[in-house]
Amino acid sequence: MRLFSGVIEAVDQALAAGGDAIDRFEAQVGWAKLLEAKPKVAALATFAAEDLLVSAADRYGVLLRFASTFFEHERFKAGTAAAPPLKSLAILRDLNRTGRCEIPADAPLPFASKRWKQLVKPGRG
Repeated sequence: MRLFSGVIEAVDQALAAGGDAIDRFEAQVGWAKLLEAKPKVAALATFAAEDLLVSAADRYGVLLRFASTFFEHERFKAGTAAAPPLKSLAILRDLNRTGRCEIPADAPLPFASKRWKQLVKPGRG
């Protein structure tokens, strides 16, 4: 991110001074550094575009292995605005402890997308 901050700063300075943005960029950052970062930027862009809940569902078996330890050792606290997510975590902790799979009908399910709802409550999208 510092690299791109430097690119933006170089272009901004060139524009403010009436100079050539490419020359300023080359002097302050350089094409070599930018090209060196290309694979990392591509990987970051792929990760940023990934739907994390869909990825988690695809890796359910791996997540399940760590769920018991996670719920056993982590405790979450927050203000009243976070009551629904905290209740969701408590429900998940209980489901994990008891081995049940059915999400209660009254569970808070604030979904970011219809796809998420279909992953959590199949057939009810």
